[in-house]
Amino acid sequence: MKSVSIRKDAGRWLPAVDYGASVAMGNWRSMNLPLQKNPAQSQACPAEIGQIPVVLIVDDDPMSRELLADALSPQQFQVVAVSDGVEGLRVLDDLRPAVMLVDIQMPYMDGFEFLAKVRENPEFDTVPMVAVTAYAMVSDASRILKRGFDEYLSKPVPVKTLRQTISRLLGDRPANTAH
Repeated sequence: MKSVSIRKDAGRWLPAVDYGASVAMGNWRSMNLPLQKNPAQSQACPAEIGQIPVVLIVDDDPMSRELLADALSPQQFQVVAVSDGVEGLRVLDDLRPAVMLVDIQMPYMDGFEFLAKVRENPEFDTVPMVAVTAYAMVSDASRILKRGFDEYLSKPVPVKTLRQTISRLLGDRPANTAH
């Protein structure tokens, strides 16, 4: 995966691919990227550094996570990819994403339950959440939007559509704010 994602480790922000590859494993694979050279940056959340929008991908399929992250990498997003809703909630303790891309059908916690848990926290009330799912029927899209997602994208998502959707959702909002 070429996209930069982040993981907080011992108070420093490090490059990583999958923040929490799975609930059972709870591991991550580091990338061969240098750590930030500025010592002040090593203790700060990237949102504090350059206001680079953070996109949280919550999807149990490794290929989907990789494809979505690769599609966003040229757009200068920080990408955090996790394998399920439980891990998604854990990473929200460390960052505030500008947008969340959420699969609907996942183990441990499906996309609807993840959405409900996230929306319980007023801090994440206005963070756009996009359902990215293989459910492709018109009735599925309607049901997903009625349940509270801001947007619906059917897999496989064309790269242009993904980028346009995120750009539109970000609009004039600040990229994100750190905890």
